[in-house]
Amino acid sequence: MPAESGNCFQLGMVLSGNWGTSMEHKPLRMTKQRQAVLEVLRSFETHPTAREVHDRVRRRLPRISLGTVYRNLEILSACGIIGTLELACHQRRYDGEVGDHYHVCCIRCGRIEDAPVPRLANVEEALSEASGYDVVGHRLEFKGICPRCKGLEEDAHGEDSRDGVLTQGDAADAPFDSPPR
Repeated sequence: MPAESGNCFQLGMVLSGNWGTSMEHKPLRMTKQRQAVLEVLRSFETHPTAREVHDRVRRRLPRISLGTVYRNLEILSACGIIGTLELACHQRRYDGEVGDHYHVCCIRCGRIEDAPVPRLANVEEALSEASGYDVVGHRLEFKGICPRCKGLEEDAHGEDSRDGVLTQGDAADAPFDSPPR
């Protein structure tokens, strides 16, 4: 893709046409659906799937389809307005914060949040010197058990004999709606 595709919103342009070969530029309209998708995504404290975004957008726009939400998320991502996360063993997630930051992922329920730690300074430079690579960036993902799942484990441990083992199904059965930012 041409370099300017990352800033198509700011430039008022989006790449369209056959994504494999010829691409033409045309203005990116901020439609009512696209605006709702962006606002809803940015209201999450976590990094939702397209289906989770769709569920919330339908509260505003009851007739919006999952396909429309997917397309708008992909357009917003291609323009650099939102981020796309494809972390190991997880569905594609979307991030309303595009600046450099790390993530923490719950190994029980799959919840992904921004890690509240500063980026490591000079790590790319140190690796470049040690390895000979021209390092252009890095991604760091922390894994653990989120406070919600820890609470469910403690409840489960006290109520039955599963020894605090919480399965993904247990966490998925409980309502999981993060409050708006």
